[in-house]
Amino acid sequence: VIYLAGQSNNAGFCGTTLFTPVNSNLYVLDINSGGLYLAQEPLISGAYIYSFLGTRIGDTLITDGYASDGVVLVPNAIGGTSAANWDASGIWNYRIGVSVRRCQALGLNRSIVYRVQGESDTALATGQSAYQASLQSEIDTYRNLGVTGNFYVTLTSRVAGGATSS
Repeated sequence: VIYLAGQSNNAGFCGTTLFTPVNSNLYVLDINSGGLYLAQEPLISGAYIYSFLGTRIGDTLITDGYASDGVVLVPNAIGGTSAANWDASGIWNYRIGVSVRRCQALGLNRSIVYRVQGESDTALATGQSAYQASLQSEIDTYRNLGVTGNFYVTLTSRVAGGATSS
């Protein structure tokens, strides 16, 4: 399971050319219904109708033999959100609980979190300590729900054509 967390590039706003997976064991979990479907872009539950980084990552992991049993993508990101929106008191934090419980109900317990974030926090001039506190709170939410896999965070995101530190 790969939880696609954060904002736009994980929410289906990663270019307008849709990616077609080559593997038939790449799935997507619809966090709204709990249904599991073959992954095709745009992904179900995605906030936008474009391409996803996660689709490429999942397909590559299968092709390269790292996940030969398959990958389940869980689109949980929403474009334009800040790190604070995902911490324990944030407006979107509940989506973490919904998505994790949906996976657990299907017996999907091995997972990682791939988080894309930075554009909104750059625009909001979020300070480093505030950002780190929100990120740690989000990680704690996943951990408290039983997600023990690695938590990957992008180091750089793009906003308006320029690179921004996240």
